[in-house]
Amino acid sequence: PPGNEAQSLQLAEQADVLMQEFLGCVTAVVSKFVGEINLPLDKRTFKAQNLGGVAGGTKFIHNGIFYKFVNKATARLFGDAVNASKGYSQELRANSAILKSGIPDIYVPLSAAVTYK
Repeated sequence: PPGNEAQSLQLAEQADVLMQEFLGCVTAVVSKFVGEINLPLDKRTFKAQNLGGVAGGTKFIHNGIFYKFVNKATARLFGDAVNASKGYSQELRANSAILKSGIPDIYVPLSAAVTYK
């Protein structure tokens, strides 16, 4: 809130805690997803869902969190997996720009990019 440094600091700390919890959840799911990538589709914990489009890759929702994974079709669309990942980086930049605009009552999703090798 403008003019209230103590409250702004408290909100920033709460946002940091929330982001760390979010990253912990997301990283665990990504690790499991990648660990099962070579299993037959019917044996995987996380099943791809038809949530529209091909540019975002394989998509599914788990515990209310929307996941997108670069797959072969996405890599072909963008040339390779590196370029496909750059597309998502642009989504993160756009969200950041919206947040920095200072326009009240505009919301963006909590987002994270996890690179797993």
